[in-house]
Amino acid sequence: MSFYKKFNIKQIVIYLLGIMFITFGLGTLIMFRTGTNFLKATKSSQTIDDTKTSSLAGINEIDVDVSSAAINIIPEGTSQVKAHFYGDVTSSSDYSKPEIQCYQSGNTLVIKEVDNNHLTFGYFNSNVKLDVYIPSDYNKDVKLVSASGDINVNGHKFSKLDCNLSSGTLNMNNVSADTFNYSNSSGDLKADTLNTKTTTLDSSSGSININMFSGNLTSESSSGDSNIAYANFNNNIDMHSSSGEIVLTLPNSAQFNLDADASSGDITCDFPITVSGKNDDHKLQGVVGNGKNNIKLDGSSGDIKILH
Repeated sequence: MSFYKKFNIKQIVIYLLGIMFITFGLGTLIMFRTGTNFLKATKSSQTIDDTKTSSLAGINEIDVDVSSAAINIIPEGTSQVKAHFYGDVTSSSDYSKPEIQCYQSGNTLVIKEVDNNHLTFGYFNSNVKLDVYIPSDYNKDVKLVSASGDINVNGHKFSKLDCNLSSGTLNMNNVSADTFNYSNSSGDLKADTLNTKTTTLDSSSGSININMFSGNLTSESSSGDSNIAYANFNNNIDMHSSSGEIVLTLPNSAQFNLDADASSGDITCDFPITVSGKNDDHKLQGVVGNGKNNIKLDGSSGDIKILH
């Protein structure tokens, strides 16, 4: 009889511990979803509104580096750069407002978010944005870095444009750059009317969609579809995708050497091609027209399409 009593007591203890852990888990979930700090029964809210201006005298490059804010690059008919950092931050613990610094380092103008908070547990929400107004006649280098946020660039011409994102979408419209470099760990690239001489794309996880494009292209994509549509074409292309479809749209007048290989996928080509070597559904080599330009497409898993 004593055995069963001990057994029942052990069961009761186990049930109580289970209820305790479930209750703690539900409480933590509610705290994350609502922003409630059960220790203080309040949540910390901050409104950010910070503006910095700087001259471009002697500046050859503008570097913008933020952690979680969305970056908007806006052309403006002024002679100075203006950075407007604004939005709201809500946290389940005490949180001091981040700020931006704007300073010259050699020939570089640095616009940087400074955040001394180290939130390791609790709820955090932010809709902070950084609007950077750049004089319309500034046509030198720009580097944009965002750890967690979108980048929007519209209606500007640069010598070199570098965009590095950890997580977020790069949106571009009517942008020109002699050299354009893009890297993203987890996010998409969406561009409409992008004119370059040389473009390098590196995407770990996310889609690439460029319409009305021009320029030599090197592209490496680990996971995600790549869709590139040229407005005019007299370029070389080297694209590789580990997992995702490659769709390349060219003008009817395009002429090129083609080397396409789809390890696990089909290849289709709308252009009349003079085939060379041994080809099948997964490999296509040949010449279109005079073969002035070179196109190399390599897909490990996904179809390859060359359209007009």
